[in-house]
Amino acid sequence: MNLEDNKKAFMELLRIPSVTGSGADGEEKACAFLEHILQENGIKTERIAKDLHRPNLLAAIHAPRAEKEPVVLISHIDVVPGIQEEWTHPVFGAQKADGRIYGRGTLDTKQLTMMELYAFLNLKKQENHLNRDVYFLATIDEEAGSSFGMEYVRQERPNLFQNAMVINEGGGFPLHIN
Repeated sequence: MNLEDNKKAFMELLRIPSVTGSGADGEEKACAFLEHILQENGIKTERIAKDLHRPNLLAAIHAPRAEKEPVVLISHIDVVPGIQEEWTHPVFGAQKADGRIYGRGTLDTKQLTMMELYAFLNLKKQENHLNRDVYFLATIDEEAGSSFGMEYVRQERPNLFQNAMVINEGGGFPLHIN
């Protein structure tokens, strides 16, 4: 996928109002959007959900010879609501202006979701050369404490994080646990 395709997909994701727990199925629509891209590229996906309308999305690339610890790419696809009167552009418009793209999620963290997604897709093309498993995880509910998101995924798939290198929206420093 080229840069223009990536940008177009990013803007499509921004237009999905995936407001945390809004009950409008936005989180499910964002999950389905990513799921479609992954499946189009021959990658199986798994939904991990405490509530079927609020799924987290997991995909894996298994190395032929996993010699090193796995890498887990994590981001969240939920956003906080936006009050239109406080915005100069439509909250979920994904409009280009002044060399920028405006819309809820451009910085927290739909941009990271798309960066990780396309890195993951590029790794899929090099699957036979990988020496570690790589996971893509797009979660929901981060903006409200994660009981339906990361906390739930951790409970359901504790082995996913065992001895893994996890990359997410952290503050720019490594955090070593156990």
